[in-house]
Amino acid sequence: MPDDRLSQLLANGFNCASCGERHLGLFDIAFDHPDPWTGPTEKEPNWAVRHAFDEGRDILSEDFCLMGAHRFVRCILPLKLIGTSESSAFGVWGTLSQTRFGEFVETFDSPDGSSFGTAFSWLSNRLPEASDSPVRAQIRAQNKRQRPILQIEEVGHPIFQLQFDGLTYDNLLAIYAHYGHRLLMN
Repeated sequence: MPDDRLSQLLANGFNCASCGERHLGLFDIAFDHPDPWTGPTEKEPNWAVRHAFDEGRDILSEDFCLMGAHRFVRCILPLKLIGTSESSAFGVWGTLSQTRFGEFVETFDSPDGSSFGTAFSWLSNRLPEASDSPVRAQIRAQNKRQRPILQIEEVGHPIFQLQFDGLTYDNLLAIYAHYGHRLLMN
């Protein structure tokens, strides 16, 4: 059964006791860069990644990151809200091997980007209640320049269970609070 508080949030929004902003409806929590990235946080355009690769330099763009031998792709880690058609998500970064990264970049702008399929990945951002240990995942490409879906593979990871079972309204509030957004309903 849907939570009445969620209905109120979706209809009326909320004031954030932490940031002072008014949030209308659900919002995603996004990481600007992979946790290991230590370079500048100002992003270059996606097309610059090919040049950076040829030049052997590190780069952070909106959707891609090259850092030495490491390759990262911005992903969506969706979390469905139990008993609703609503969902929230983390905007996270996942790794790809050098070969698969090149394939992904080539298919990202194509209408049939999902032809890339899936690939092994390591989650590259620390999520709430998770250890600092690397987390195994799969990246699944989508069509028409949509960011790929990241699915946690480790059954014991707290986010795996949320991806499998879905979020309760209280889970969602805890995630928002963890990232500095405390809900004040009107």
